[in-house]
Amino acid sequence: QSRRPKKHEETESALSAYRILLRYCKPVDLQRSDTDETPRQLMKSGVFCCYASSLIFLVSLFSALATFLAAAVLDRAFVHTKTGARRLGRMSGGAGDPRRPCKFFLDGRCRHGNSCKFSHDVEAALLMRAQQQQRPQQQQQQQRGGGQAQGRQQQQALYKPSCQSEYFDTHVHMDIVLQKEFGVGCFLDKSVVERFFQERCPGPFGGAVTVAFTAAMIDTVGFLLDVGAELFKAGKVKWRLYGTFGIHPHHAKDWNPVVADRVVDAITRYREAGLCVGLGECGLDYFVKPGNRELLSPADVQRSVFAEQCRLASALEMPLVLHVRDAEEDALPILKECLPKNQRIHVHCFTGKQWFVDEVLKEFPNAFFGFTGVITFPHENLNALREVVRLMPPERLLLETDGPYMTPEPFRKHVACPAHIPLVAETVASLRGENPEAVLTQCRMNAMRMYGV
Repeated sequence: QSRRPKKHEETESALSAYRILLRYCKPVDLQRSDTDETPRQLMKSGVFCCYASSLIFLVSLFSALATFLAAAVLDRAFVHTKTGARRLGRMSGGAGDPRRPCKFFLDGRCRHGNSCKFSHDVEAALLMRAQQQQRPQQQQQQQRGGGQAQGRQQQQALYKPSCQSEYFDTHVHMDIVLQKEFGVGCFLDKSVVERFFQERCPGPFGGAVTVAFTAAMIDTVGFLLDVGAELFKAGKVKWRLYGTFGIHPHHAKDWNPVVADRVVDAITRYREAGLCVGLGECGLDYFVKPGNRELLSPADVQRSVFAEQCRLASALEMPLVLHVRDAEEDALPILKECLPKNQRIHVHCFTGKQWFVDEVLKEFPNAFFGFTGVITFPHENLNALREVVRLMPPERLLLETDGPYMTPEPFRKHVACPAHIPLVAETVASLRGENPEAVLTQCRMNAMRMYGV
């Protein structure tokens, strides 16, 4: 043993391990192995493990395949469509391309604030919208050969007012007019603005009041006012372009302290330059547009915002541009409560009843009522409005186009612009039995009393 100590140690270790095995493990009688069920149980357990492993592998494989297919479908449905990526960014309130303009910004409907991941650049937003609007027009022209669209443009371009008296548009949205006319964000180009007025507003054109009715339009209208002032100062034009700033009742839900400050800042800045002549348009509009089930802004919100803008106009001593449709009963008490009796009010695009005219003139003797191309429409339900025009005191009349909307006949399908003012004057003169030139002269004097221009 002394000669081989290592082997002795190995033997003792093996015996110790055998004793432990006998203590904790039940010995198996190999002689009864043919009848013992232990090997069978071991076999069944092995087969079960193989089946279970195979099943788990197949389930994992199908899960991975289903996940891959679902990701591919969602990726194709949302990311690779025209607007899917933008929708995904808008719905999540998160990822978006900061270089891509927010499509909700230009309408003043973006309420994401600092959380909006898209650009709020005015020029880029207007260009994107113009391009989107231009695509279906180009497709339609290609399908029809472009003949009909070109014919309408030529017909409108050939229209020139034949009046001798100066005509002045007291309410128009020139930024939207230019977009619809040219299909691009062209009003950001000074030369295009100058060319538009030279070609589309010939004759004794005296100017216009362009109205900003959303927060986004404050910048675009301000740009047009700067361009008009620059052209007039350089002696290139004889007309003047003026502006007003406010929030339309359809966008009353967007009113907040930030928007209010922007409106006040724009009014203050351009009033000092002699270019801002009023606050608005603001008011109440309870008309539910076709396709909608409710108002674009709740009625209670409209009333609150309208009252606030009335008080603001009174505090700033600015004329008020009033928009009222199907809401005369609610508008009159707010006017009486928030405005002084000597307040100058332009009830723009009036289509209401005679009783409202009587009440407004009774409470506010410095109020004026503007009429658009609506009075030229051949509808029998407008007979009451024509009677209002006929009975209106001449010193309370104003002419407007509300362009690009309310285009007078016979250019109903075209874009309304200041050149259509003589057509409205002709209808007013026909209803009142007066001379169109006299109507233009009287209304130009009324615009001077209303806006001081």
